[in-house]
Amino acid sequence: MKRQKSIDIAFCSAILFFIASAFTLSYISCTMGIMGEENTQVSIEYKLFQDVTYLSDWYVVFAVVYSTVKIYLTATRNKPVYFKYFDLSLCAFALITMIIATIGVFMDIAPPFTSDVMWYRFSVIHYITPIGFLIYLSYYQLNYIYSVKEIILAGIPNALIVLTYVIWISFTFSDSVLRTTNVPFPYEAVAPQVVGVQIYVTLCISAVFGYGIVTSLSALVNNAILTKFRGPIYGQLYFKRDIFIDEALAD
Repeated sequence: MKRQKSIDIAFCSAILFFIASAFTLSYISCTMGIMGEENTQVSIEYKLFQDVTYLSDWYVVFAVVYSTVKIYLTATRNKPVYFKYFDLSLCAFALITMIIATIGVFMDIAPPFTSDVMWYRFSVIHYITPIGFLIYLSYYQLNYIYSVKEIILAGIPNALIVLTYVIWISFTFSDSVLRTTNVPFPYEAVAPQVVGVQIYVTLCISAVFGYGIVTSLSALVNNAILTKFRGPIYGQLYFKRDIFIDEALAD
């Protein structure tokens, strides 16, 4: 399906609205002790630091930057803009986050939900945004066949994000680092003090490669779908090296 400027802007604006409302309500309720958070009020410094310890919030930043840049480029170029790699990377990151969160809920290892606001924020981050991107990018397909080199390159953005997160979180919660806020390790079940340093390092390396590999596999799935169903409905398949794909080439 051919993308339209108005639909692109409306979709990205809706994503930004859901994320902004979820985080705004969360910060107001937690720092002011209202809307169900009367017994769990925390300082703004505590809340800010706690948020950046969760990988899911890093993915939210990815989604916000993606949506903001897409709105800007679509409006200034006056036509839809395709991101060859980042469409795929963001969708894969979002789906992995949703799957991990679902497993965490069923295994009862997810953070406690102390109010309806926390449930709303959790739903926006782990379900509304991922499912929204999945439906959007599935309906408005990117009619593009990835080469072997590009399949490998497709996983780099997510791998770099997770690598940066792993380095930062490992340093921040090191016993040698002094912290002014008493924020616990975000994933207590896999904390190095619980599973041991060797297993922790193995899990971190697995996470970096896992996110990258899953994203590359998504490119393979994309190729398989387009190859099987190539035809007028999918448009002309093509190769292009730029990270942006113009509307004319994507028709």
